[in-house]
Amino acid sequence: MFRLFLLISAFAYGYCAIHTTNDLMCFEQELSHCDDSTLVLFDIGGTVLEPVDTLLHLKYLPWIQNWYQKHFLDISQSEICKNIKLIQRSANWRLTDPRWPELIELAVTSGATAIPFTRVIYDASGHQKRIELYEELGLNFSEGNCDVDGSLFQFHDGILETQHPLKGAVLEEFLKNSEVGKVIFVDDQLEQVESVYQYCESRGIPCEAFHYLSPLPAPALNEKWANMQMLGLVHSNKWIADRDLICCPFCDEAILSYQGCE
Repeated sequence: MFRLFLLISAFAYGYCAIHTTNDLMCFEQELSHCDDSTLVLFDIGGTVLEPVDTLLHLKYLPWIQNWYQKHFLDISQSEICKNIKLIQRSANWRLTDPRWPELIELAVTSGATAIPFTRVIYDASGHQKRIELYEELGLNFSEGNCDVDGSLFQFHDGILETQHPLKGAVLEEFLKNSEVGKVIFVDDQLEQVESVYQYCESRGIPCEAFHYLSPLPAPALNEKWANMQMLGLVHSNKWIADRDLICCPFCDEAILSYQGCE
């Protein structure tokens, strides 16, 4: 079967390079050269995993922002954070590519330290949900030997979490008292890839940074479903999954699949 492979760009300055690709082959080749001095950092949302529910795809973040401005212009930032935490605990996720568990295992068995590196709103319940989700999907990262809290990150149970906008600054603090021989980083957001690349270049750390473009497009948004999901989130503190929604055959409005149309 023909395998779509796209290498849009690769630019290097001696020991650092950024690659943009929608295939994992070149990432796998890089992992095969890992050793115990290599740090491999995996972005999760949008890279290793994608949300099952359409509205939670990054593509529809502007729609959500516009929805808040249209319906709840005065909502506080703390309430929005509360909504995000609820989604972190409730939403379902799936692999963007079935090979991710094998690639993580390849990094670990090669001796590298393989760590999930994710931007989230700090939340103990959400953190526990991530641990359980990684186990359920067979994502067996390196075991964390200790828990560390920095000003820009939390590193608990082998998971590096941050609320900071750029991961390069986070990595700088995380590695402040550490030495690594090489960094391999993968993320679906180019600004994150560039920030990690620039940090490694400034420190003289060899770095292979991958801007991963999932070959699977985000599904089309059903705005009636999305509106009902947002109303449930704001008014009832509940996330309604796509699987629980249908369009009423009589009025074409979004309704819960286990309830009739009134």
